[in-house]
Amino acid sequence: QPHEIREMPLPDRLREGELLVKLHCATICGSDLHTVDGKRNEPTPLILGHEGVGVIEGIGNDIFSGDRPRKGSWKLREGDRITFSVADSCGICPECMLHKLPQKCVSLMKYGHAPITDGLGLNGTYASHILLRRGTHVVKLPEGLSSRVASPANCALATVVNSLDMARLPRFGSNNSAVVQGAGLLGIYAVAWLKKRVGMEHVFCLDMNPERLKTAERFGAIPLLVESSTERSAEEHAAERARQIRTWCPRGVDVVVEMSGVRSVLIEGVNLLRHGGHY
Repeated sequence: QPHEIREMPLPDRLREGELLVKLHCATICGSDLHTVDGKRNEPTPLILGHEGVGVIEGIGNDIFSGDRPRKGSWKLREGDRITFSVADSCGICPECMLHKLPQKCVSLMKYGHAPITDGLGLNGTYASHILLRRGTHVVKLPEGLSSRVASPANCALATVVNSLDMARLPRFGSNNSAVVQGAGLLGIYAVAWLKKRVGMEHVFCLDMNPERLKTAERFGAIPLLVESSTERSAEEHAAERARQIRTWCPRGVDVVVEMSGVRSVLIEGVNLLRHGGHY
């Protein structure tokens, strides 16, 4: 089915804790492209998009709706520029409270993946407005941070922050070196996080695209081009990259991060690790 432009009414009244947000910008996530290509099975029709930044136009304060107030709602005002979590959770089920996994909430709703028949239908960022539900985490953005920079923070950056949390790195050792496989947005975030937040000295980044590697280098990566040629096998190219990396890190690196989405890179990644390193 082709895309279509559809007009939908904005709500006249908001339930307790709901936020009506006028969107300023939205970014395209790989999962959106997978949905369009049919690689993800999603209910349709729906409004795609879950990464975005907007301004609050309305705040629900209907105390007779039966809903619990939004946590921290007193800090939000109409006109605030915000971003938000990619999903809405109930906050009271065992997954939310006991297991601390709101992303596995029994009543989870993911923005950009819910049909227009779910609620009022304003569930995606590829629209003029989105209706944020009470269980959606909302963050007010500082004035100096551009909307374009902040827009992917709730998905791509959040993925990196959680996967590379200090508690997930090797318990023993220096944690001073890493290889990032892939220089897309996730890979760039990973490079920046490992260099600036973790403070690693050597962060190698592997990709087939020279321009992407230039961007990774700007964030502190040591770029290594993944070449493909008929003269040498893939194994020979991988061996050459390993030789270059072990010139800096003779025993292997502390951490390898796979951000390419390519299954075939796993063996190379494992082989680049030191004993006790983390993939």
